[in-house]
Amino acid sequence: MPKPAPRSEIRDRIAEQNEDAVVLEPAILDAAIVGMTSDGRVVYDRTKIVDVLLEDTPKATREEIEEHVSFNTEGSLPSMGEYAPVLVEFFGPP
Repeated sequence: MPKPAPRSEIRDRIAEQNEDAVVLEPAILDAAIVGMTSDGRVVYDRTKIVDVLLEDTPKATREEIEEHVSFNTEGSLPSMGEYAPVLVEFFGPP
């Protein structure tokens, strides 16, 4: 498996494709970026977002992080505009 690009490189590549694309914060979530859509939206692996936040917040449970992502991240996507990120959930190995 190829090593993921450094965060700054990932954000630079996104900006080259669409400077208006919305990128989630905090920057540690860059580890969950899996690509971009043909219309210039950043695509995140939802499970990886949960894993990254769980690792960054060791006192939280998976259920708490899942609820946080559902309410605070997915719930705010409609207000992020035309180039809001897309969260996908994979059903098996890529």
